[in-house]
Amino acid sequence: MVGFMGIRLNEIAAVMLQENCDCMELSEKDLVMLEGHLDSTFLINGNILRFISDEERYKHAAKHFSSQCYTNDQCIPDKWLEVASKLAPFSETLDLFLSYTVNDTDPFLAAAEAIVNDTEELWRVLDVVRRSVSKIDNINISSIIQLCDAQHEHTKRDFMRGRLFDEIGSRLETRPELCCEMLAALRPIFREDITSLYTTTIQSLAKTDADAAYREAINDLTSEDNLLHANALWSLGVLKARGYLSEPQSGTLLTHCTSNIEDQVDEIRNAALQSIVKGALIDNDFAGELSEQIDLRNLDAICFLASELFHADYAELKSNQNFNQWITSFEHIPFEREGIVDTIDYILDKMYKAGDAGQVIAVIEKWLIQQGYDKNYPITKILNSTTHEILQDQAILSRILTVWLVSDHQPLTLAADEIFSHCVTIRSLEPKFDTDVINGYDHEDILLLVRRMLGFVDNETQLLSLTLSLLETADALKRTYPFIESVLKEEIGADFPDDTVKKLEEVKSSTSQAELISLCDRVLKSINDYRDALSNLPQIKELAPNPQHVERYYIERDKHMREVHKEAAKDSIIRQIATTIPLKAGRASFSFFQGEYREPSPLHAYEHYITLPRRFIFDSIGLELRKIGYRQSRKGEE
Repeated sequence: MVGFMGIRLNEIAAVMLQENCDCMELSEKDLVMLEGHLDSTFLINGNILRFISDEERYKHAAKHFSSQCYTNDQCIPDKWLEVASKLAPFSETLDLFLSYTVNDTDPFLAAAEAIVNDTEELWRVLDVVRRSVSKIDNINISSIIQLCDAQHEHTKRDFMRGRLFDEIGSRLETRPELCCEMLAALRPIFREDITSLYTTTIQSLAKTDADAAYREAINDLTSEDNLLHANALWSLGVLKARGYLSEPQSGTLLTHCTSNIEDQVDEIRNAALQSIVKGALIDNDFAGELSEQIDLRNLDAICFLASELFHADYAELKSNQNFNQWITSFEHIPFEREGIVDTIDYILDKMYKAGDAGQVIAVIEKWLIQQGYDKNYPITKILNSTTHEILQDQAILSRILTVWLVSDHQPLTLAADEIFSHCVTIRSLEPKFDTDVINGYDHEDILLLVRRMLGFVDNETQLLSLTLSLLETADALKRTYPFIESVLKEEIGADFPDDTVKKLEEVKSSTSQAELISLCDRVLKSINDYRDALSNLPQIKELAPNPQHVERYYIERDKHMREVHKEAAKDSIIRQIATTIPLKAGRASFSFFQGEYREPSPLHAYEHYITLPRRFIFDSIGLELRKIGYRQSRKGEE
C-alpha cells in the first residue's frame, strides 16, 4: 500500500508540474488513501494537497518521470531521452531526473542515435546532454566521438564551441589520464567534426598538467595529417594566450609559427597566424612578428587580429604599446570583407564609448583614404554601430563634417555627403559647423567650405542650419557675414525662398544684435523683391498643360506607384505568412487570426515629400552644373 501511495503521490506531483500549479484537489479515493499515510513531504487541508516545498514537489515529479524510462529494471535509452527532452522547460525537475537516471544509460550515445534518426529536436537533445555531463560517473570516449560526428553537420560547429563542450572540458580537467586517452583515440580518426573535441581536451589537460598538454600538442606538429597539425598549432596558441607555456616553450612555438606562415596548406598557415596573434597580446616577441606581417599588409593576419581584439578586454588593450599600430592596420581591410568589417565596427564602437572618439575618427579617416569611398559600402551601413554613436554626438559630428568637407581627399568629402543624406533619413536636419575649427580657417578655407556645402547638401533645413552656424564664429562680422549674405541671397533664398524667409524672421525675433538684424533685413528685401518680380510676370495660358493630359499623367503615376509598392512588399515577412486583401473603400482595416476578427485599425493619411530647389524646375541642367562646380572646387580658386 505504501508503494502504491508513493507512486500515486509522484503522479500527482507530475500533474502539478505540467499544469504549473502548487496544489491539487484530491478525489475521494486519493484523499482516503493519502490521509492514512501522511508524511513530512506534503500537507492536506480539506481535500487540497500541497507539498511542503517546491523542492519536494520537484523530487516526486522527477521520480515519476524516472519510472517511465525503465523496463524490467533496464533504462531504455530512447525512452530516457524522450522523457528528458519533455522535461527541458522544467530545469529543476530535469536536473533531479538526470541525477536519478543518467548513470543507468549512455547519454552521449542516446543523443547521437536520436540526432541520426531525427527522433528528437536537436538543440533540446544537446542541452539535455550538457546537463548530464556533470552527473555522469563514467565518461565513454567513443560515445562522445559519435555525438560529435552526429551533430557536426547540423550545428555548423556553433554548439561544439559552446556550453556543451565547456561542460565536457570541466569534467576532463580533473581527469588528466582520461584527456590522454581521448587524444590517443582522436588521432587515428582525426577529421573536421572532432576538431573542437581535440582543442577542448588539450585545454582541459593544461589546467591540470600544462607540460603534458604542451607535449601532446607539440608532438602532433610532426603529424602528416594537415588538419591535426593545424589544430595542434592553434591549441598551442591558446595555451600561450592563457599563460600555460614557459619561456622556452613559447620560443619553440614562435619558431614553428614563423616557419608555417607561408605554408601551402590554408589550415596550417591560418593556424600559425592565429597563434602569433594570440601570443602578441601578451608577448613582445610574438608582437614583433605580428608587426612584420602588418608591415607586409598580410590581410589574413590583420583579420585574425581584429577577431582577437573583438574578444579582448579594452582597458588592457589600450595599455599595450602596440595597440595604436594594431588599430591603424584596419585601414588595409577592404570594405568587401563584410564579416570582418562588422567586427571592426564593434571594436570602434567600444573605443568610442570608452571616450576615444578622436582615435576612432582618425582610424575611419585613414581607412576611407586608403580604401577609397564605395557607394556600395556606405559607412553609415558598414560601420552602423560606430556612426550611430557619432550621429548622437553633435560636437563630433560638427567637427568631422567641417573637416571632411574641405578635405583634399575625395573619399572624405563623399563620406560627408553620405552623412548629410543619412541625417535626412533619420530626421536629424540641423547639423552645424564646428566654430572652433572654422576659427582656424582663413578666407580661402571658409570660401571652400561654403562652396562644398552648396555642392553636397541638398536639404533646405540643413543648408540654413549650416549657413547660420557661421554666425557663431570669431569675428563673424568681418570673416563670415559676407559669405552668409551672399549664400542666403543668391543660393538658398533663390531655391527655397519660403523656408529662408521663415528662418530669418525667427532669427530676427530672437536677437538684439543690430548687425545681424540688418543682415536679415537685407536678405529678406532681396528675396521679396525677387518674388514680387516673378509674381508680376504675365502667365501665358497657351503654355499651360492640357487638363486631360494632367489627369492621365496622375492616373498612370498612381498605377506605377501601386506596382512599386506591391513589388517592395514581396520581401515583407508579414506578407509572406499572411493573406492580404486590398480594401476597395472604408475607414479602417481588420485582421482575422485563429478564428477571430481582431479590432479594426483606423486608416491614416500618410505622405512624404521633399522640397525641390526652384532652379531645378526651370533650369535643372544649369543647377546641376553649378553644384558639380561647387563639389569640385579647390582652395585658392576664384
